[in-house]
Amino acid sequence: AIAQGTEETSLSSFHDFPIREANGKDLGSFSARKIGFVLSILALGINSSIPCIVSIRSEKEKSDHRAVDALYRISAFASSEPDPKLALEGILDEVMNVFGASSASICLLNADSDKLSIEVERGLSKAGKGFELPMGVGITGWVALHGESFLCTDVEKEEKYFELDDRVRSEMAAPLSEGGRTVGALNVDSLIRGAFREEDLRLLVLMANEAG
Repeated sequence: AIAQGTEETSLSSFHDFPIREANGKDLGSFSARKIGFVLSILALGINSSIPCIVSIRSEKEKSDHRAVDALYRISAFASSEPDPKLALEGILDEVMNVFGASSASICLLNADSDKLSIEVERGLSKAGKGFELPMGVGITGWVALHGESFLCTDVEKEEKYFELDDRVRSEMAAPLSEGGRTVGALNVDSLIRGAFREEDLRLLVLMANEAG
């Protein structure tokens, strides 16, 4: 689970389901985390048209495979890394790598201040490090408040955008949920206008689900 506040952050733990033969022989177990991962892969396949049989490795197919690999690694980080901070850092590294982002962050709601605190970050400007964002402010704050993902292809034309780095040109964010409520947001930035598309946002949402 991702708890509120920066000192009590933890990742969700899932029960293992035993697998046995009819005679009672133990064959091992299958975790709910793995079930969630399989559902995420199916969702990605439906939205991104991953081919069932790969005959020609086009650039699109290579991109899809990188996305699937990233989801697998994020699932592994979330379920096996005992240190929550290290797990979140590993997840954010995967996010940065897949989207070629200039910066990214995982922000969690601080119950004491009712603001979003940056739990882990990569590539943020000095102004952004340590900054607490009020709920509802900026794209990240809006996503955390409404529990909905958001894609901005040009921040100069988006009224929700809150500037912390004047080099950023596009941004997208997805909510992080715990127990049916939004507790933070996963945010990605780029220095290029139109760097992200709708399929990127769908993948980011799947990554946020795995991180949660």
